[in-house]
Amino acid sequence: MINNVYTFASWNINGWGGTNHASKVTIVERLGADMLLLVETWGKDNRAIELPGYVAFVNNRAFIHRSGFRNSGGVAILVKQNILEQFSIT
Repeated sequence: MINNVYTFASWNINGWGGTNHASKVTIVERLGADMLLLVETWGKDNRAIELPGYVAFVNNRAFIHRSGFRNSGGVAILVKQNILEQFSIT
């Protein structure tokens, strides 16, 4: 039995990329959460979110809405690599 306490954070990121991407990466790193839920990633085609020390599980919209000018929606769950190594996830 594993008796660890993990930290969890969520953030409406309003787009993972863009001009302030480096600032967002810095904030995530400083949070240091074991697990992080990012919503409104605005990604395309389930492109990976890469962040050192984390594994990302991503689900983005398959298309841009007909009245949209960019992607919207999208979620990512980031889990620290060392935590994933403790479990068997299928």
